[in-house]
Amino acid sequence: MEIFNWEADFPASTADDTAATGSGAARGTRASRPVRPRRRLLLTAHVVVAVGVLGADVVLLALGISGLGGADPTTVYPAIDLIASSVIVPLALLALATGLALALGSPWGLARHWWVTIKLSVTTVLAALAILMLTPTADRAADAAVALAATPTGQGDHLRLVLIPAVATATLIMNVALAIYKPFGRIGGDSRGPSAMR
Repeated sequence: MEIFNWEADFPASTADDTAATGSGAARGTRASRPVRPRRRLLLTAHVVVAVGVLGADVVLLALGISGLGGADPTTVYPAIDLIASSVIVPLALLALATGLALALGSPWGLARHWWVTIKLSVTTVLAALAILMLTPTADRAADAAVALAATPTGQGDHLRLVLIPAVATATLIMNVALAIYKPFGRIGGDSRGPSAMR
C-alpha cells in the first residue's frame, strides 16, 4: 500500500493554478480538479513552522536587547539558550524540510523560479546559522551567566545574540515577501507556467 504518492498528491496543475492563469477554464481541463489535501496540509505545516521561527526570532531579539540593557543575565541567557536549541533549530529544520517537499512536489519546482531558489537558499543558510552560530553562542552565554551569576562571556556574545536574531527576522520577512510577490520570473527567462500566478 502506497502511503504517499507525489504524482497524485502534487499534480502538475491544480485548481488554484488554473484559476489564477485562466488556462484550465479556457481549455476545459483540470479546472474542476481539486487541490490535493496532502499538498494543502504540507503548505499549512510549512506556513505554521515558518511563522513559528519568525516569532521565536523576535523573542530572541527582545531577550538579546534586554540582556544588552542590563537585565538579569541568569534569566536572559539561559532563556535564549533554551529557545535557540529547543525551538529555533527544530523549527528551522522543519521549515527547510517542508519547503523542499513543497518545491519538489509542485509546479514551482526546486530550481525553476528565482523566488523559490532564493527562498530555499536563504532558509538553508538560516538553519545552518542557527545550528553553527546561534546555538553555540547562546550556550556559552548561558553557561557563563549561570556559573558566574554575572555578565556572560563578553560584549561579543551579547552583540551576537542581538545581531543574529535581528538578521534572521529581517531575512524571514524577506522570505515572506518572496512567497507573496514571487518576483524575478523563471530561471532561464521562460515566462510560461506557474510564474504567471500572483
